[in-house]
Amino acid sequence: PYYAMKRIGGVTLKQVFDRLKAEDPAAMKEWTIPHFISVMLRVAQACAFAHDHGVVHRDVKPANIMIGSYGEVLLLDWGVARVLGTTEGPLEPVTTWRSDDEADRTIVGTVAGTPAYMPPEQATGEIESIGPASDVYAIGVVIYEFIVGRRPFRASSVRELLDKVAEEDIVPPSRRTERRHGVPPDLESVIKRCLEKDPAQRFPDGMGLAQALQGFLEGSNRRDESERLGQIGDEKSTEYRRAADAASRKEADL
Repeated sequence: PYYAMKRIGGVTLKQVFDRLKAEDPAAMKEWTIPHFISVMLRVAQACAFAHDHGVVHRDVKPANIMIGSYGEVLLLDWGVARVLGTTEGPLEPVTTWRSDDEADRTIVGTVAGTPAYMPPEQATGEIESIGPASDVYAIGVVIYEFIVGRRPFRASSVRELLDKVAEEDIVPPSRRTERRHGVPPDLESVIKRCLEKDPAQRFPDGMGLAQALQGFLEGSNRRDESERLGQIGDEKSTEYRRAADAASRKEADL
């Protein structure tokens, strides 16, 4: 027996992050905040579709998000997805070729997923508490990593990392000194809600998060237009002052 799947191609967000961390000029020019959030909006919409069908991905991370040559966004690797309402038995080992870093590697057992992107309920193995808001948390970590340039928690072992995820508070993006970008306050509010310890305090599912990201993008577009008009106003004002000064000098000469 066998089955075939569509062959896909592109670059993963992990590859994009690697280029940004290396300060690749082309990547830094291309990957603005609005462009990145437009990608994460589609990731949230993909999760929303799954959530509406009773499925939680449980392993959203940059290595599992692929961007195609024409801007298509694909959410990959549903191998540890959970069908809500089912009881899980023992899981077989899962391996991945995408990373040698334990924090980035998909693990299985009572705790299943990738440690660096797990929400607290997943990190502590509370299977019955894992739901759509768990994917929302993971998306929040990915957005945090892009904005700040690093993930919320670092640790020397998987166990230590899982403990930090479960117990420690996350430092808001605007307080991270190594961030590459200024943090728009409305986007920081979205990130902080995604990363609430209590799943009930997060966006309830992918659709709720998608709507918030769409709202941010629309607000960003309005800000860009406002800044553009403001710049035009400043230029016109400068021209007016120059003309007025010239007129005053001419009157003085008369």
